[in-house]
Order: sequence, then C-alpha cells, then structure tokens
Amino acid sequence: MANLPNDIAITTRIECMSTGGKISDVPPDETAFFYRDAHYWLLVQSDYNDDSEENRRIAAVEEVINVIRAEQFSDGAYVNIPDILLNNFLEMYYGDNLPRLRVIKTKYDPKNFFKFAQSITGV
Repeated sequence: MANLPNDIAITTRIECMSTGGKISDVPPDETAFFYRDAHYWLLVQSDYNDDSEENRRIAAVEEVINVIRAEQFSDGAYVNIPDILLNNFLEMYYGDNLPRLRVIKTKYDPKNFFKFAQSITGV
C-alpha cells in the first residue's frame, strides 16, 4: 500500500464496520448471511471523477484488498457491497449456505427473473 501514488492514496480508504453482538446470536444457516461470527467487515473504496482514472483506481483497491487478504484479515465478502474483483463471489458471499440458497432460487425463481451480474443461479 505504500506504493500507491499520493493522488490515489488520499482518495482511497478502508471503512471498518463493526458487527458481532446480536448478529452472532443467529445461527449462520438461519438466513442467507453466513458470517455471523465476524467481528467486523471492511469496505475498500477509491473515489474519482474522471472515467480515465477507472483502471488506476481499481488497481489501487485491488492492491489494498490483496494486502488485507494476505494478512488473513478476511475469509469472506458481504453481498450488499458487491465486489467485481471476486472470482468466487458466490462462495465468498454465502459460504456454506450457497447450496441451500441455490435450491431456494430454483424453487422460487426457476426462470431467473431476479438477477444481476453476481446473483445466485439455480441448481
């Protein structure tokens, strides 16, 4: 992260949101949200106004995320903060709940009407 150019470093941030407490009272398999034992979740974001900056900013965010993951601060991702950099986004978002959620998706949305780029697909 020390290698980030100053113009990117001052507009790239890490937000830390506290979880725990009552969230952990619900078992992970009771809802789609799997990470009930997490103490926090992080959001890495870089702001820009010029579309020509997009690739540089995405690279900066990716660098920060790689440092976080290398330090084993994270083993999942929060679905309400979609991450275009995740290759295995469904596993990262839903953990062990994914197979059950795929069955539910197949039952209630067999034609995949409710979808977006990282949505659950049926079985």
